Amino acid sequence: MLSDAENQGQDGLELFGVSRICEKRGEDIRARTLYEKSIASFLPTETDRVARRSLARLAKRQGDFDLACQLWKDALGNSRHGYEAYEQLAIYYERTAHDPERAQQIVHQALNELRRAIQIGEIAPGPYREIRARFDRRLGRLERKTFKPLLKTLTL
Repeated sequence: MLSDAENQGQDGLELFGVSRICEKRGEDIRARTLYEKSIASFLPTETDRVARRSLARLAKRQGDFDLACQLWKDALGNSRHGYEAYEQLAIYYERTAHDPERAQQIVHQALNELRRAIQIGEIAPGPYREIRARFDRRLGRLERKTFKPLLKTLTL
């Protein structure tokens, strides 16, 4: 199966397993193809989520930000993967798209989702504090970035 998974593999879980092996071996292009093929077939919900997260990571590494952003946007929400997707989108808009205002919007969306989750008891206090601290640090950095050009304009 490992030698010719692209042609022999029909089961989504088998393809997913081989894609993980390929990724660990540094065969990123092959791993990406197999992740895509495994996602196209039936996968259990949690396995599908992990496959999409891995595919987004590979797409980012390979510079395919259209695919990575689409996968992150699809994953947004109140879950470990959802908050990671918010963070990855904010990083993309800040560093790659050079749009700190859009990155700030993403962080605000994540913080709103996080506030809602703690209010209704969908997230434990420990993870809440950890995730909140990461987004607060990112928001502070983004606010400093967007404030600097404004200061330059005001001083001219």
